[in-house]
Amino acid sequence: MPKRKINHETRRKLARPSRVGNNVSFSQKKTKRLFRTNLQWATIEIDGRPVRVRLTARQIKALCKTK
Repeated sequence: MPKRKINHETRRKLARPSRVGNNVSFSQKKTKRLFRTNLQWATIEIDGRPVRVRLTARQIKALCKTK
């Protein structure tokens, strides 16, 4: 993965929290579940230094588009 530049505010704007939904079985019983964000490790450049951070797949995709 190529290194990208990002600041903390941009990272916060792109992040989404986990969401709550239902598991629905064949008998249509509903139980609560979490839809978690797809977190990945990525190396990005912050203040001129490469830093390894956990970003969501959506954040990584947005960084690649801003190149």
